[in-house]
Amino acid sequence: MAPREWICDNESSRTEHYKEFGIQTVILQDAVLRVDQPTEGVPPFVQERAADKPGMWNFGQPYETRGKKQTFHPHLQEGVPDINKISKFLELRTDSDGTSLLSKFEDPVLISDLTVGEHWFYKVKAYDESRLPSQSHGPWAWELKDEKPDWMEACHGLKFEGLYSILADFQKPRGGLRGSSNKTGEGHRYNADARGREARDIYFHEWTQRPLAKAYARWCPLCSDGNYASAYLECKVDRH
Repeated sequence: MAPREWICDNESSRTEHYKEFGIQTVILQDAVLRVDQPTEGVPPFVQERAADKPGMWNFGQPYETRGKKQTFHPHLQEGVPDINKISKFLELRTDSDGTSLLSKFEDPVLISDLTVGEHWFYKVKAYDESRLPSQSHGPWAWELKDEKPDWMEACHGLKFEGLYSILADFQKPRGGLRGSSNKTGEGHRYNADARGREARDIYFHEWTQRPLAKAYARWCPLCSDGNYASAYLECKVDRH
């Protein structure tokens, strides 16, 4: 569950396009809420809503400034967590072959490390550490061609709005996490590349620093039931 209040950061829309988009989103949301209220339940899959750019979930969400602290208060704060709703969310969404995303995971396991809310882990059924590549395939692997991959446990925080896009075909070369570019019009977040080239990277934190990675995630009122969902990925990363 999300905290009862939180302080948003100073980051706003990266381009004038996303500033205007955010204003229009607030206007449309206000018009909808004046005549209708969100229906509690797992949101159905709508292909048109799932096909867009990172800018939509990074900078397109409605926001308001409330005083110097920019404090937000969720309207619903008394929900009871239900992991079955997250499983249903995955079940309703399929990959390009029509296979349910839920079928790719083992049954979720509860991790008892929270005093408020619940923390669940979905393990990929096909994951087999013995089958990890024996050679590096990164952009600078040629510099280390005689060395084995340097595997590390890492964590990647993400926006729940982008979860389907990442998981849809994550077991295929074209799917999964993709390195951000420095094209601000697409809404990517990126760092300048110290090597003087375009930055095409993915943010990771070492597993011991996962609280920092979780800061990249955002709480989402997924089912309009007073609960707020957040997600992060546990990964094996070749440092090469």
